[in-house]
Amino acid sequence: MGSKTVSVCRTEKGRVEYVYGAGDKGELELNSPLFSSAACPGGGISRLRFRNGNYSYIVYDVMCHSGGMGENQRSKSDFAGLVVLNQSDVVFNKTCTSFEDEVFGVNSGILPESVEKEDFDYSIP
Repeated sequence: MGSKTVSVCRTEKGRVEYVYGAGDKGELELNSPLFSSAACPGGGISRLRFRNGNYSYIVYDVMCHSGGMGENQRSKSDFAGLVVLNQSDVVFNKTCTSFEDEVFGVNSGILPESVEKEDFDYSIP
């Protein structure tokens, strides 16, 4: 996200936190996310939504088969990003330039049970 980063981390106390900022400086720190997911061919889409007033910060991870390359071969789409909503309006949408897919990703079993679930909203890009 420019010279700043977005991180989603599990704390020692088992909470999941969203941190935005440069270096070790967190300019925005949020917790208590809502988790949603949807299936796609060969994988899934996972989202964590962090709320702050009218804004929602949605960190997502996508891993799906995106098309055929040959007999019994499929190409894979694997990417992550951030969507920021002001109520229901998209004000920011960017794919990450690098990410670690073991944070929550399609393998969401590593999320603490305390993370609340919400229905997957297909209207969010």
